[in-house]
Amino acid sequence: MSRLAVIIVLLINMVSCFIFRVFVHRGRMNIYDFFAEENQAPKEASVLIAGFANQPYSAFRELGKSVSADREIYAEYSCFGWNAKNSAAQLRCLDYDRNTLVSVYAISIGDKIARRLNRCQHIYSINPCPHPSVLKDKFQRVLPVVSFVLEALVFFLGWIATIPFIPTEENVHYSLALLADQLWEISVRRDTPPGNRGITSVIFSTYDEYIVPTRVMKFYKCPTIQYVTIDSKHARTSDLTWSKDYNNAIMALKERRQNYVTD
Repeated sequence: MSRLAVIIVLLINMVSCFIFRVFVHRGRMNIYDFFAEENQAPKEASVLIAGFANQPYSAFRELGKSVSADREIYAEYSCFGWNAKNSAAQLRCLDYDRNTLVSVYAISIGDKIARRLNRCQHIYSINPCPHPSVLKDKFQRVLPVVSFVLEALVFFLGWIATIPFIPTEENVHYSLALLADQLWEISVRRDTPPGNRGITSVIFSTYDEYIVPTRVMKFYKCPTIQYVTIDSKHARTSDLTWSKDYNNAIMALKERRQNYVTD
């Protein structure tokens, strides 16, 4: 194959993948919708959104009854990339029975989707990363650079960057394109909804490696949000060491919210 032919193939690879990712796929998710009773309107529905480098079936596996419902909606990240705004638009298109109580459980960057949803009664945000300003200082300096480099690499690799070959969690593999897009949302993209939109309950971790809880609270600016802090690291919901603490925290927040509504 001549040098010119190689260049043409590489250009087609880069440009076709870029066009597909930006104008066709547009960073949307794979939505899996499960009903306990097919012919009966569910009383409760849970929307499950995982965080960075994870998927909902892995992230929520150990949380069991605290997030279970008659209808469970798993928002799975796609290897072709991710955009929080377009993913939220997908979830807003789902149909719910008017009497169904809809709760959203979002981990880390999943918060950026959750706050864009308008048909939910409760949003439980676990170790939220709603905006680059809540990151610890060292990550605010380093991650934007890493993100720019990865996005450039994804462009040059084209379709190769969409192959899920990076192991992140048990039975979870990410593509370079998805990893780069998530890092971009975490460290660069600032056009997020207002901090006080939708969030009802938040779980922080004492040993969080990435975010500063007080910065998150300042960003939210909402006095009615219920906060709980547990002794864990960032978003370790699938880790048996801390999953019980997350379970207990969610149940405690639900009880608080119920008492708050009753009062």
